[in-house]
Amino acid sequence: VSGDRGGAIRQWNVPERRSVATIGDPTAAAGRADVFSAAISPDGTMLATVGDYAARIWDPTTGDEVHAVEVPGDEVWGPSFSPDGSLFAAVWPGVVRVLDLASGRIVREIRSVTGAFRTSFDPSGSRIVVSSTRPKFTRSVGR
Repeated sequence: VSGDRGGAIRQWNVPERRSVATIGDPTAAAGRADVFSAAISPDGTMLATVGDYAARIWDPTTGDEVHAVEVPGDEVWGPSFSPDGSLFAAVWPGVVRVLDLASGRIVREIRSVTGAFRTSFDPSGSRIVVSSTRPKFTRSVGR
């Protein structure tokens, strides 16, 4: 999966080195913000993209947007899914947000996060590791 500065999201056949699908509406993607990074859920049923203003969750089979968390003016980084695929996390300036994928609601916000750029869940899915320009730290997801 790749994203670009125009907001286009493409799925790739790696052995053949070719794009096999574009996620979402390509005409809408052109008006959307840049895509910085992507993550695929452990079972492959969801795709997350992050970039300017938003984190978006997609159905990679249909290309439909399932959830979006938009914060105008803020860049989003470090997408990750919990091992069971029930939670999604990403970094906004100063805050890590954890989204429950069944409801689409934010279930945890970890504030005062300076220089964070990546998230990762532990194998149990109960804690999240945040990488930053400061020392790494872990926090309970709180479920």
